[in-house]
Order: sequence, then C-alpha cells, then structure tokens
Amino acid sequence: MNCPRCQGLMVEDHFIDLQESMGPHWVTVMRCMNCGNVVDPGIAVNRLWAETSRTAVARSSKDESVIPQDARQAA
Repeated sequence: MNCPRCQGLMVEDHFIDLQESMGPHWVTVMRCMNCGNVVDPGIAVNRLWAETSRTAVARSSKDESVIPQDARQAA
C-alpha cells in the first residue's frame, strides 16, 4: 500500500486510543514510513464521505447552470 500523501511505504502499526468512551483500546492503523501519515478505518471512512460530498456538490452546481434562468425562477 502506498501513502496517499507522499506515495511512500505504508506499514501496519498499533496505537492506543485513549479517548474511547469505554476506556482505552488498541487500534490497528497504517502508518507511512516516509512522512508519518496515519490512516485508520475511521479516517478512511471520513475521507470517503468528504470526497462523495464534494462530488455531489460539484454535480449539483453543474446541473443548475444547465437549467435556463426563467425555469429556475419558476421553481
């Protein structure tokens, strides 16, 4: 696996999550050997949602520009 930031080598690492509501627990993450970027399942899901949201907003703004001005006012 390559780092999304620098394309470096990602290795599996284990971190302890001290902010977990039920007490601390170990989390398996991927860490870049070059830049130290950390990606865990939660980070990956949040980035995916953010990318999906940006794509949806971009599509909706493109769609509005295609609609004639008087049709937008009537709606």
